[in-house]
Amino acid sequence: MEGRIKHSVYNITFGVLEQVITIVLTFATRTVFIKILDDSLLGVNGLFSNILSLLSLAELGFGTAIIYGMYKPIAEKDTKKVAALMNYYKKVYHILALVILLIGLALVPFLKNIVDVDMPIHEFVIYYLIFLSDSVFSYILANRTAIIEANQEYYLIKKYNTGFIILKNILQMLVLVILKNFIVYLLIQVLITFLANVYGAIIAKKKYPEAFEKVELEKEEKKSLIENVKSMMVYKIGSVFMNHTDEILISMLTGTVNVGYYSNYNMIVYSIMRFTGILFNAVKASVGNLNASDDKEKKINIFNRLSFLVDWIYGFMAVALFILLNDFIILWIGEAYIFQTLTVFAIVLNFYLKGFISTISVYRDTTGLFRQTKYVYFVAAVLNILFSVILGKLYGVFGILIATAMAMLLTNVWFEPYMLFKQYFQMDVKPYFIARIKNVLIMVIASSVLWILFQSIELLQFHTMVIFLIKLCVTVIVPNVVFLMAYFRKEEFRYYSNLVKNLIKKN
Repeated sequence: MEGRIKHSVYNITFGVLEQVITIVLTFATRTVFIKILDDSLLGVNGLFSNILSLLSLAELGFGTAIIYGMYKPIAEKDTKKVAALMNYYKKVYHILALVILLIGLALVPFLKNIVDVDMPIHEFVIYYLIFLSDSVFSYILANRTAIIEANQEYYLIKKYNTGFIILKNILQMLVLVILKNFIVYLLIQVLITFLANVYGAIIAKKKYPEAFEKVELEKEEKKSLIENVKSMMVYKIGSVFMNHTDEILISMLTGTVNVGYYSNYNMIVYSIMRFTGILFNAVKASVGNLNASDDKEKKINIFNRLSFLVDWIYGFMAVALFILLNDFIILWIGEAYIFQTLTVFAIVLNFYLKGFISTISVYRDTTGLFRQTKYVYFVAAVLNILFSVILGKLYGVFGILIATAMAMLLTNVWFEPYMLFKQYFQMDVKPYFIARIKNVLIMVIASSVLWILFQSIELLQFHTMVIFLIKLCVTVIVPNVVFLMAYFRKEEFRYYSNLVKNLIKKN
């Protein structure tokens, strides 16, 4: 147990460090981008990023299935089995790199039907091909670091990734300022992706040389793995279409420039989501190890503690984002780049719903639950596209984004928790849903208190920056006080309180 906590703490610490640096530098680079390059290039940048994310569905869940398959042999110190999985992983990912390249090239003739900007076709085709090469490079050596993730030591890669992140953003800002060239800006991304993957592969092979022995996976083991991949395949396809089609639909239905505006909000929201996601990525391998070895009571206790963190962290962040997002955009790049309040609400709602099932996602990937839930994201994706086309034509960007929230609410938000409790914990799911509904009510109370307070603050004749800083301070304090008042008697709160006290005493 101490080993799992130790590795989780390391993963969280280095993950936080990497994410802080990433957020600061990404904002700096995006600011320079917006000031120097055209808005249409901002839209193209966001659109092609999501098209290439769609191509990642070719991976079909092999990565998740193989890492899931490693937990048990690692716990049992079966190095031959681990090496066989790694060798099979390598072969599959080399094939995937070729498949993604071929599918990506096949999409080139259709780009003119997706991109809605005043730009020569050959220009955005060149941009797209550079994005495609970046995606292909990311698969060539991706399998090497799987052994690090499965061993709960992802912080080893995080340490060095931070250096590559710094290098990439500094070079991109210099190119924007000096050359004002979008192509060179993109080529730097490709180069850094390649170098980071090579370095990660070197670290993995040096740390775990036994995992790179030439061992073939037995036929029965391949068959079992393929069964997991088949289950993941449907889920993966649905997940990718669910999470990476909004920008494409926004471009087709409302114009590519709006993709650029949305990508500004998305950058803020996903920076926070990645930041909060550090916790769940860091503990995923530990949960997988726990599921392979420990008792039922401990499993449900860990689940409840993680769910409690989700309630508090994502609840607070959702309230803060709704209150402060537009104010921040205005201060950052100007009022011309903001969306209406309803659109901001839809963006924040999607953020919260994705966070809502973070704990479920960890358990789905580490318990093999993707077999029982393989169709849910596919159904969600179909509903999302259907609702988005209808509501997008009626209400524009807001309609497309609220359609995503509706699709999630009708599918995986309730179905995945239901299946986890039924199949894995073998317990009634009602207490879980009651706790989540209570959390939403607490968020509503916190938001209402803030709204009342800010009616007075808006009347103050201070500079916009001063008003924003006052709002920021109040928003940090009020929701957390409300959460504290609601949760201080819960066992999970006492657990984390004692954990913090013990850490303080040790230091």
